[in-house]
Amino acid sequence: MGGAMVFAFCIGFVLAILGLADFVDGSEQVLGYLAFFLYYLLFESLTGKTPGKLLTNTRAVDAEGNSPEFRKIFIRSLVRFIPFEPFSFFSSKGEDGKHRPIGWHDKWSGTLVVDN
Repeated sequence: MGGAMVFAFCIGFVLAILGLADFVDGSEQVLGYLAFFLYYLLFESLTGKTPGKLLTNTRAVDAEGNSPEFRKIFIRSLVRFIPFEPFSFFSSKGEDGKHRPIGWHDKWSGTLVVDN
């Protein structure tokens, strides 16, 4: 999610500099949500990593440690739209055997993030 936030910040910064932020209406907001969804879906299904995972040298895997199938990546990307989903790490009890918190996008898709 870190990579998407950096990307969104950069786009917002450029729009603010150009004075275009006032022109964003509902249709652009829908396009923003679509871009957010496609960012995760395409990066993780085509390359196995988002830019954020490249920076942290991590990757998403399924329960067996293999690359997740497309269906799991789709669910993982979709769950990110749930409000306050980033805070799900605080209520997690670390079900990955290492007592690390797991977010809803990993728990509900049957994936987890591991060091590369």
